[in-house]
This record gives sequence, structure tokens and C-alpha cells, in this order.
Amino acid sequence: MPDNLRRNSRGNYWVAASSKHSPMVAFLGKFPSLRQIIIGLIPQSVILRMVDSNHCMLFEVNSSGELIQTLHDPNGDLAYALSQGTELSDGRIALGSYKAQFLAITDE
Repeated sequence: MPDNLRRNSRGNYWVAASSKHSPMVAFLGKFPSLRQIIIGLIPQSVILRMVDSNHCMLFEVNSSGELIQTLHDPNGDLAYALSQGTELSDGRIALGSYKAQFLAITDE
């Protein structure tokens, strides 16, 4: 699921995602009322435990929403539960997480 947007030095945006689109999410997307009921009944902490947050992805998109590139960490080796990617002044990317107690930083 996509999370935060951060602008990079090229004027594009980094969009973080911490899980692949699951069939359950696709199904619930068709029924907003059902999604609201589930969210109201089940605590967010329980829902987040059910999401596979190991497959982290960072998408670079331009201002028109066109995909420029994607970066993948399918096993969560560098980061997990990815919530944002922020470009540093040296071009590396700091990766934030909604679960981890650390920032991961990519190589150039």
C-alpha cells in the first residue's frame, strides 16, 4: 500500500509502499462501506500484523504520475514496513519505516 510522498532533486516524487497489492485489498477496494466497517471493528494494530510488510518498494513518479523507476526489496533485507523514502543531499535515499526503530540508507 502506498504511503508518504517526498520530492526529490529531479522534481519527481518518491512514493513508498510496504506490501504488494493483495487479493483481499483488491476485493475490499470494491466495497468502501465494508472496508469502513472492518476498520471500525478491528484495531489497526491487528490489521497491520496481517499485512506482509517485508516486500518494500519505492516508486519514482513525475508530476503527471508517470512511473520513472521502481526500487524493490522483496525480502525486507534493507528495510521493512517502508513508510517513506527521502533523498539526501548526496543522492542516497533514507528509508523510514512505521515499525522499525532505525532508518536505512541506500548506497548511491
